[in-house]
Order: sequence, then C-alpha cells, then structure tokens
Amino acid sequence: MFFSLLSLLNFLKVYVVIQNNLAQVSIFQEYINQSNISVSTEYILPSLPNGVFNTLKIHLPDGLILNSDIMRKKEAEDKFAEASSNCKTAVMSYQNDDDNLEVQIGNIEPNQTISIEVECTYTLDTEKDFWVFEFINGIIPQDRYNYKIDFTIQIISDSEIIDLTSNWPFQYEKTMDKKEAIAFLDPNKEFAPQQKLEFKYSTVDIIKPKCLIQHQDGQYAVMLSFIPYTDKSTDIHQLDFTAEYIFVLDRSGSMLGESILLAKKSIVLFLKSLPSSSIFNVVSFGSKYSFLYPESIPATSINIDESIKKILNFDADMEGTNIYNPLLKIFSLPTIKNYPRHVFLLTDGHVQDSEMVVDLIRVHSKHSRVSSFGINDADMVLIQNSAKAGKGKAYFIKDPKDIVKKIIEGLDYSLTPGIIDWEVLWQGDIVPDNQNIGLIKYGESFTVFALLNTTEKAYPVLKGYDISAQKYKEFTIDNYKEIPGNQIFSLWAVEKIRSLEDQKSSAEKIIEISLKYKVLSKHTAYYIEKNENMCSNSLNEIEEIKFEKKISNSLFGIKQIKLKHNRISSFSEWNFDITKKNFQSDEIIESYEIDESYEIDESYEIDEVDEIDESYEVDEIDESYEIDEVDEIDEINEIDEIDEINEIDEIDESYEINESDQNNKVKHDNDDNNRNAIFEIVKKFKSEGFWTWESLVEIIQLDEEKQNILKISQDLNVCATAGIIFYLREKFSNYVNEWFLIEIKALKWLKSLGYDYEEVKKHFKGLVI
Repeated sequence: MFFSLLSLLNFLKVYVVIQNNLAQVSIFQEYINQSNISVSTEYILPSLPNGVFNTLKIHLPDGLILNSDIMRKKEAEDKFAEASSNCKTAVMSYQNDDDNLEVQIGNIEPNQTISIEVECTYTLDTEKDFWVFEFINGIIPQDRYNYKIDFTIQIISDSEIIDLTSNWPFQYEKTMDKKEAIAFLDPNKEFAPQQKLEFKYSTVDIIKPKCLIQHQDGQYAVMLSFIPYTDKSTDIHQLDFTAEYIFVLDRSGSMLGESILLAKKSIVLFLKSLPSSSIFNVVSFGSKYSFLYPESIPATSINIDESIKKILNFDADMEGTNIYNPLLKIFSLPTIKNYPRHVFLLTDGHVQDSEMVVDLIRVHSKHSRVSSFGINDADMVLIQNSAKAGKGKAYFIKDPKDIVKKIIEGLDYSLTPGIIDWEVLWQGDIVPDNQNIGLIKYGESFTVFALLNTTEKAYPVLKGYDISAQKYKEFTIDNYKEIPGNQIFSLWAVEKIRSLEDQKSSAEKIIEISLKYKVLSKHTAYYIEKNENMCSNSLNEIEEIKFEKKISNSLFGIKQIKLKHNRISSFSEWNFDITKKNFQSDEIIESYEIDESYEIDESYEIDEVDEIDESYEVDEIDESYEIDEVDEIDEINEIDEIDEINEIDEIDESYEINESDQNNKVKHDNDDNNRNAIFEIVKKFKSEGFWTWESLVEIIQLDEEKQNILKISQDLNVCATAGIIFYLREKFSNYVNEWFLIEIKALKWLKSLGYDYEEVKKHFKGLVI
C-alpha cells in the first residue's frame, strides 16, 4: 500500500524573517517509523534558484540533534554505505542531476521519531515596487486540512513599512515606528493551504539601494539590493525605450494544423504590438532553420507589413525539432547597446539535447533574455528551465487558442524599460560581475554580493545606463546594516560557484569554496551520522522505503512512501521556542517566548488481509419462501415500468447532452469569428500607433451620416484611431487580453498629438457602432 509522507502530516511550523529582499526560512517536520523493522527513506527538496539550503538537522526523540557536515560527495557516499551496513542512523544530502536536493535517511529504528529541520535563505522576487515572498506548498497536503499549521513572517526594515498584503488570511501588527512588522495566520478565518502563498510588502524607500553586511573570520559578506524604478506615479507603458525582439517559431511537422495557424496569427499581433522604436526579426526552425532577415530591422509599418505577408505563408514543413542551432546563431549575432535582446521561443516539441539548449541560454543570458512558450505536450522541463536560464518567463499552452493571449502576455512582461551596462566598483570579489548583470528592468530586483576584506572606505559606487532616459544614472550607497549569521556568505558562495561552473572552472576550485562556506555543489554532499548502533533487527529485515521520482514544482516535493506494516502515525509531541519582539500598538516589549506543545493522540492502523482475526459464520437459511404467480407478474410489470421510465430518462439526458454540445459549438464558432474580426482589425493597424480613416470605414462599414459624426478632428487618422478603440471596447471587451497592447500604443499616439481619449469618446455616446 502506498502513502505519501504528507498524508502523515499533523503539524507544520514555518518561521520567516525578511530584511530588504533577504528571506531566512525555518521549516520543521516530524516523521515516525511505527513499523517493527528499521526503514530507509529518501525525498527531494527542489533547488532554490535564488538561494541556498543553510542547515539540515535531524532531531531524535532522546533530544539528540544530528547536525550535517559538508564533505566531498564520494566520501559522503562511502560513509553512508558503511553506516547503512552497520545499522547506524545516517543522512546524506546532495544535488542530483536536476540540481535538486536529494535527501537519503538510512536505518530509522522501529518506533523511532525523527524530526527534520531545514533552514534556507533566498532573495525575494518583485512586483513593481513590492518585494514578494512566495512559499510553494509542496510540503503541505493538498487533499486534506486536518493538521495544525503555524506560519509566521517577520519583517525588519530600516524605513517605514507602508503596505502589507497576502492571499493567505494573515493578521498584521507593526511596531510604533512602523519599521518592523509581524504577520501570522488568523485562526478565525478559513483558508486553503494548497493555494500558493504570495506575500508582498513595500517600504518608503524601497527604490533606494541598501547594503546588508555580515562579519565572519576577518571577512565581510555584503548584499547590495534594491528595485530600480522611475517613480510610483509613472505609468511604465508610457515610457519610451528601445529593444530588440526575436520571435523563434517551431515549424516542425507536429505543428501542422491549428497550432501553426494560430501561431502565425500570434506573431502578427506580436509584431503590431511592438514599440515603434524597437527592432525585430523572426526565426523559423525544424530540422534546419531560417531567418526572415539577416539581422533585426526597425519596427516600422512598412517592415512589419512586409514581414506579415511572408509569415502568413509559413507552414509546418520543416520536419524535426532542432532548437540548439537557431539559438546558437541568434546568440552569435552582435547586440546593440541600447537595444537589449528579448527572445521568444515557441515550440510544441521535445529535443534530445535539452540540457545543451538550457546551458547555451544560460551562458548568453547576460545579453539575451529568453521567454519560452510550450504548446500541448511540449517538454515541460525544457520550457521551464530555458526560461529560468534566460531570466524570462515560462508559459504553458494546453489549448492552441490561448497562443495569442499568452504571447501578448509575454510581450507585455518584456515591454518595460530598464537599466543596462551596470558598473559596480567595490574593493572585493563581486558576483555576478559587471559583465554578467545584464538588463534589470524597472520593477525587478537588482542584487549583487561581495566578499570584502575591509569595510573602511568601501562603500560601492553603482551606476548604469537608463534606456528610457538615455543617460547614465549613479546610485548612492552610504551605509551598511550589519545583521547576525552567515547567510550572506552562503549566498555569495552559491553565486560564486555558479559563476565558476559557467566558466568551466576546475572542480577543485568549486569544492574549495563549497567546503569553506558549507554550501552544496555538484561535487559535495551534506552528511549526518549517529554513531551508536541503532538496529534492533538483522540486515535482511531492513525495509527500503522508496518514493516516486516525480518532483512537484514546489519548495518540497516529497516522494511516495511504501509501507508493508500495520501501524502508521505522525507527529507525537512538539515543543518549539521562538524569541522575538512583541508587536503591540502602544508599546514594544523586548522579547517573549512562545512555547507551544501539541499532543497527537491519534494513531492510524492499516490491517493486512492476512491479519484479520475476525471470522464470520454464515447461518444456514432454513426458511423457504414461495413466490406466487401473481407476485411474479406484478414484479415483472414493475420492472417493465421502471425500464420504460429509464428509457425516457436516457432520451432526456441524451437531449441535454446534445443541446450542451450544440451550445458549445455555437460558443466555439462565436469565439473564432470574434478572434478573426480582431485579427483583421489589428492587421490594419499602423505600427506607429494609429489606424487610417479608410480602415475605419472598411472595418465598421459606416454610412455617410455616421462618418460625419465621427469627424471630431481635421486629422482623420485621429478620428479613425479613437473610433476603433471605442469599437474594440464595445464589441470585444471579452478578448481584451489579445489587443490591449495595441490600444496602449494607440492611446499613446493620440496623447502625443494632444488628444485625451476620455474626452474624445464623449462624441461617440449614443452612436451605435
């Protein structure tokens, strides 16, 4: 019988401390082996792309805590094998081929409780001028909620916290100076823990660079971070900037039919939505590849209209799927300083060299961002990892009709100006270095780490080229905030190891850093061992507990557990102390202790078939019953009547199904008609940001009277543009995700000529288009 370890979860405690965009997360879980033999387990902790696992500890029921040590991977494997053969409790953890953390626990004694404590540190993502903390609930069962959960987030800031929000029902309390806050789950509100937690906060000076620093063994580790932004009142869509956009289209045989047709339409909308100041190209690939142009060209109406004519003749006629070669060619082309490159990769295929593709994208991510779009059963790992390596986003499209919407969503994400050509001047070892920082868009996190030997006169000089302002900006940093611990050292070491791996540096150099700063690499492993012999049974009685290999997209992807024995339970008693500030509205108490004790009395028993002790005797039936003919006839009549009713019900049900199918078909046809109408409207849009008067008359088929009403300006293109925006809003508001970028360009064009659409549209009231 199979069980997930998560199904045994009775209590989960998570405590998070956030400073700037640095999150320190402590997680506690407990497992019990209530079988009558020793067992071994393994499970997966997915990798943290922006962080590191700092601590792995095992708590035993006798109060003993086993702390992990880090050593060469081969040494850890030998020690683990020896401990297993000698019936010692041992734990080994290492990075597997997918860069995830694999944890193996050997020889858990019968009736032994083991608690796992994990601490990790990672940097936060952003959303405009918010830091965003995400905790993906892979360790939380999604099919039940009958366990206790304690989830607390503490924020420490050197400026006033102005906003706190979350999709979980947290209660919030701030200190009197509003520089610290605490969030904890509201016990009086229901919530679905399987919902991905998104917790956001902002501060008064979140767009100003800050330095957190730690001191250890005569060295200093510094983390410099902030969110580059113009100001909170500026609409980013209204800013001018330049960029290069390259659309990479899969034209292999598997794209034949609806996929290639909708993909071509998506490219048309994509090109029409591009900023007129950008440059573009389109690359097709299958077994071979071809470029629409030798190099990217300006996004003028003439160039885009000419490109669309060619694209509409594309077909899925390029056979197999080779993604590596076209990307290699793209990355070999020189970039233009003021035109950061954005690559959009759309495919429905699988490739054998997916790791090579991802590595290629990662190496060139400093000057080329890659977003990936997977159609139908495209390789999910390739799509996800290529976007992560390319500092872009991954989009999965199960319904081909969503291609346009997803492509426009991806384009919108890229249509944000930012800062390039960063220069960080610091007397230390900086990662990433200046050449590898690349584009940082407004609203994204800028984060670098430095290892310094001194902090005297060591404030960094930071500057970069603002694409929108078309000038260099210099940012001022004039203080460090020292915090306890060694987490920044760990983050610096992880970034340094990644940099060395990209440079194909020697394994020995990587191992040296890994061992010194106690962070994992592909050549090292964590190891824990309890010295005493813990086995109470012979080796041949050891039951190996295996888990399924599939990893969920979560912080903890726990594998499946197989047990043959009849007693399974989970948490026993839990004691956990936290010392922190008490947050009250009128005063601050320096510290307090939380000492919560949870007793779990429930036990779960699974009885095997061969252990059933109960027996059941079937008494003989001594009585006999006679059924007379009349009863028999009545019963037959009743059956006939029931059959007749059932037949009628079946007819009604069939009618309902047919009616539903018909309604779905009508809706499907309407969707197709509306999308086709939008496509024709967009095709007539001039890439500079307007529609012509002739396009308006043709699209809406206006009579002479209505044409006169719509002539609100001597510039008929202004009239046409305002009229078509009004038409789109009135007729196709349900499809706004497909044309809103076109509208943004059009509104911006009207504004550049001194027209406010909200004023102009008043002329259309009462006019039925």
